[in-house]
Amino acid sequence: MSSYNVNEMKSNSHRHKDITRLILYYFKKHPLFFGCGFFSIIASSVFSVIIPLMLRDAINVLEQSGKASQLLNYALMIVGLAVASGIFKFLTMELFVVVSRKIEYDLRNEFFSHLESLDQQFYQNNPAGDLVSRATNDIEAIREIFGPGLVGIGAALFMSAFSLILMYRVDPVLTGYSLLLFPLLSLTIFLLGKQVQKRSHIVQRQLGNLSAFVRESLSGIRVIQAFAKENVRIQRFDRLNKQFIDSFMRMARIWELLIPTVFLISGIVLIIILIEGGRRVIDGVITLGAFVAIIYYLRLVIWPLAGLGWVIGTIQRGIASHKRLREILSYQPTVVSPGKADELSGIRGKLEFRNLDFGFESEGKILKDISFKVKPGSKIAIVGPTGCGKSTLLSLIPRIHPVSFGKIFIDNVDINSLDLAQLRASIAFIPQETFLFSESLYENIVLGAQSDVTQERVREIAKVAELFDHRKAFPDGLNTIIGEKGVTLSGGQKQRVAIARALLKDAPVLVIDDAFSAIDSSTEGKILENLSAFWKEKTVIISSTRLSTIKDAKQIIVLDEGGIVETGTHNALMSKDGLYAKMYKKQLLERELEKS
Repeated sequence: MSSYNVNEMKSNSHRHKDITRLILYYFKKHPLFFGCGFFSIIASSVFSVIIPLMLRDAINVLEQSGKASQLLNYALMIVGLAVASGIFKFLTMELFVVVSRKIEYDLRNEFFSHLESLDQQFYQNNPAGDLVSRATNDIEAIREIFGPGLVGIGAALFMSAFSLILMYRVDPVLTGYSLLLFPLLSLTIFLLGKQVQKRSHIVQRQLGNLSAFVRESLSGIRVIQAFAKENVRIQRFDRLNKQFIDSFMRMARIWELLIPTVFLISGIVLIIILIEGGRRVIDGVITLGAFVAIIYYLRLVIWPLAGLGWVIGTIQRGIASHKRLREILSYQPTVVSPGKADELSGIRGKLEFRNLDFGFESEGKILKDISFKVKPGSKIAIVGPTGCGKSTLLSLIPRIHPVSFGKIFIDNVDINSLDLAQLRASIAFIPQETFLFSESLYENIVLGAQSDVTQERVREIAKVAELFDHRKAFPDGLNTIIGEKGVTLSGGQKQRVAIARALLKDAPVLVIDDAFSAIDSSTEGKILENLSAFWKEKTVIISSTRLSTIKDAKQIIVLDEGGIVETGTHNALMSKDGLYAKMYKKQLLERELEKS
């Protein structure tokens, strides 16, 4: 389980309410980076805005004296100012790149930790491909707010402010004309920026759909090829890809309209200043050097503002991505540790189910009034027809789903009051559907280990699970790479890896949910014989559709339509001639027919 706790999730949800809070949070977290970064922007801007003053004085000196030699000092000062400005620009980019990557690192860790804390129902409603898109593309878009976004805003703000101040000192009238830029640009950026944000949200959603489809297609490639449905999937991918490209192009058209609009407005203002400035030079109101300085300052104002169009587009895209991220972070897990969790010094494995009901909102009640006890160190079985609720019942023991109606006790303590990590550490759970990671056989088995284990111990466990009955299946032994989701293994081999994984955990409670369904009866018999000594002191709850697997259990609980209809030993249930007996006789008959 992730160490991400409830209090962290609440505080993170609070700071993700809007992008402003998120920015302020990281300003407080990385004050040195942001402080030095903005200082570098200011320093770079100061050195840049002094250059036009030097240029003005140089032109005036040249105009008055006509001696080019006097320009050397001004030339050296201009070069020095340009170098100093360049150095601080480099420092600005370096600082903001580093801090933005740190923020990206934090956001990805936070997002992944939050995903790890969410329950199964969340994943039933949210495709994995879309979540991957949010964890990569959306977080990258948020990072750009803290990198190029803040740099662009800072440069536009400080460069424009300093330039306007010095422009006013050179000539207030021409400065007034240049102020026409700001209301026109503000209106343009506001109107187009809103459209960029709206369309960016659509783009990111389309990208998530595309990612989900690709991931699903690659995972199910064997089924697709087996049914010769490659062309169908390609055509559907083409449609999704076209939808993504079309939505991206609609956003790009708006985004790309920003910069030309900024240049158009700037060009109009520049023409006005050229006409009015030229007239003022001819009339002798200002010098030629002052006029050149004004044009230079206008250039210093225009370029950051032109870049601001792109920056606003980047920020709007980041805001849209932040909304998508916030959608996931706003989900709170329904299964969490209590605020003040009870502690058990050593779990023995005594279990009790008391008046337990359970169901999903969309399906109604799956389990109804389940009550029974399990003594520590005993083996009981849960059986019943397909869909009777066996897997759901077993999944409630480690609280995979929330236990809301009724109680489950372990060693006389309500599992809802136990620390979730301690509860799950005390239970080795083999689910019905085995999931294997695209790593080595060894890494997949030791996933369940509570502490470091040796290769020898893993080999012993693998032998108990009869993993090496066919040596050719694992040419490199425990170091064999088994592919994504164990694609190179058969269904039976996957289940045996899952059994080995659970056994290595060595927990006091072992829950087995139909983990022998894909294993042949001969191998199953060997595994059960190996396990008989292994689980002597453990509480074992096993579910199986193959009744021969569980007939030696001390107690067999028969479910039908979510309720308990029979309990007893194998012999006692056979003598009752009820549902269990009918199921057992039917399986015996099917086995005889297979032999014949």
